[in-house]
Amino acid sequence: MSTTFSSAGHYFRPSAVRQTSLYVVNLAEPSHASLANSLNCSMGHFPLTYLGLPLSPAKLPTCAFNSLIDKFHKRLSGWKSALLSPAGRVVLINSVLTNLPIHYLSVFILPKAINHQLGELLRRFLWRKSSCPIREGVPLVTWDIVARPKALGGLGIANIYYKNLSLLCKWLWRFVSQPDSPWAVLIKSVYYSTFPLSWKHPRQSSLFWRSVLKTYPIFNISHSFVVYNGMKTFFWLSSWLGTPLMDQFPALFSYSALKFALVSEVFIDNLFSLPVISYPSIIAHEEFSTLCHRLCNFQICVGPDICCWKWTPHATFSTASAYNLFFAGSTFDSTPITVWYSFAPPRVQFFMWLLYKNRILTHDNLRRRGWILASRCELCFNVGEDIIHLFLHCPYSLAVWASLNLLLCLPQPSLLGLGDSWAMWSSRLPKDIRKVGNTIFSCFAWSIWSERNHRIFDNTCSTPLSTASRIRMLIANVDISSLT
Repeated sequence: MSTTFSSAGHYFRPSAVRQTSLYVVNLAEPSHASLANSLNCSMGHFPLTYLGLPLSPAKLPTCAFNSLIDKFHKRLSGWKSALLSPAGRVVLINSVLTNLPIHYLSVFILPKAINHQLGELLRRFLWRKSSCPIREGVPLVTWDIVARPKALGGLGIANIYYKNLSLLCKWLWRFVSQPDSPWAVLIKSVYYSTFPLSWKHPRQSSLFWRSVLKTYPIFNISHSFVVYNGMKTFFWLSSWLGTPLMDQFPALFSYSALKFALVSEVFIDNLFSLPVISYPSIIAHEEFSTLCHRLCNFQICVGPDICCWKWTPHATFSTASAYNLFFAGSTFDSTPITVWYSFAPPRVQFFMWLLYKNRILTHDNLRRRGWILASRCELCFNVGEDIIHLFLHCPYSLAVWASLNLLLCLPQPSLLGLGDSWAMWSSRLPKDIRKVGNTIFSCFAWSIWSERNHRIFDNTCSTPLSTASRIRMLIANVDISSLT
């Protein structure tokens, strides 16, 4: 080793050596200084930054991700929240902010504290007041709902933790589907020379591989094999006849002498041979008979086995399909489809999403938050203000809709929620104009809310005819190219 260091010191320029740091792994600390002196360089300390990522032989501390937090802070300048509408902030979050940590998310499981901190930064940015960017706004909808797909009632903002697991799951797919790639061969030789891939991480495995194996339960239920020569598929452990055979025939598996056998090792010259370690029980005999019946028509073929991903039509892995798995079993929310299926401007669509959630700050919602207000509608000055009255029952709103002079009719006042009324009304329209109808209703609701706010904050009011004219102008300003 001393010869190696002296040779390195001979070939390196002194200026380059002085800019070099020495990082030592698995070596006693007393010898660190002598090694650094022999190279005439300084000692480095973990974690170090390499290709933009923190590296360490031990678990990364939370402070190793400070550079990632700083990137978010630089992107979330106060002026951006002042100039962007909430809909514009959603676009910025989806297109830029949630993609900033992709390099990290593809290699590490982010610590819970970092995940929480990033989520807090995004939440505060989304709900910050445009009129006063330094003040934190009121979150109108919980972040768990915001960070859901639009089809499930959310805004479509990516959940960073789910995105993290989805990106890491890609490594397992590559490991299984491309077993001859150099990195997969290296992982096999280091960790899996005596047993197959499983959710248990090998001893002294790297931080990267431990992070990847966190996604094994998802990967295990999401892939299957099409067997040809049987040289890549485990007979008991792989999913090639539905669920793994070890789960279908547990008693027989317990007696098997080759628990890690490949399909090609069990079918020799297309003859099924299953060695056991002792005389099987009656249950194992019954399972063996059932297994033989299922395998009676199976034959080894020419060609490599194929790994298939269950959740895409082309049977290959996609990060989006893995991400959607985390929402499997969630209730499908059909109402928001009418929110996004329109030509209305994004700010109007965002408002309609809040309206469907009953999260706009009407008097009844403000009272739930502890505000003391007069219980009256600002448009008709009669009964209390809530979304059902404001948009469906209020005489002013009905007069505005009537003055639009459209062939479409507003649903009759009912006890249904606004979303149900709109969904019924939209379903009665012909399919070819349904999107236009949703646009008209969205612009109507937006204008009613704007008129209500003008009366409260600007002390101005308009007649129903004037409000209807503004609605026509708003509809006329819709991007004509989107209608073709």
